[in-house]
Amino acid sequence: MKKNILLIAGILGCLMFAGAFSLSSAVSAEESKLMPMELDGTEWTIELAISTTKDGTKKMQEDTLVFKDKKFNTTGQEKGGFDPSNYSLKVNEDDVTSFGTMQIKDEKTAFWEGKVTGEKVKGSVHVQYPSGDNITQSYVGQLSKGVLKRKSNNKPEEPEGE
Repeated sequence: MKKNILLIAGILGCLMFAGAFSLSSAVSAEESKLMPMELDGTEWTIELAISTTKDGTKKMQEDTLVFKDKKFNTTGQEKGGFDPSNYSLKVNEDDVTSFGTMQIKDEKTAFWEGKVTGEKVKGSVHVQYPSGDNITQSYVGQLSKGVLKRKSNNKPEEPEGE
């Protein structure tokens, strides 16, 4: 009888240890998931490639992407009357941070997307005009202000019940 109790206690102890190990492994795996880079507080000098419709040559135009106060804008868009907009971030499996946003001024809409790898950025902006015309421009650039750091994986604490 004592042997059976000891055997059962031993098995239960092993199962509890294995369960605790799997739970800690799951937590470690969750904590080690890649998080996107925090772009807030950074600026990126970019070169927009503007295609001309007549001969297909490309003209380069400099602009600056600005991530400030959890909003996105560019110096060119700001001069054009666009307000800063919210943006979303995600990290791809290859550790590239992607962002996207949409800006609207009157009936003109600009869709920005980009990918950040290290201190480099590349992406495109697609602009739709009230006339129905649209244009897509690609850009490349690099970090010109601020410090890149990984977003925190810390979840906000739940408020205590009353």
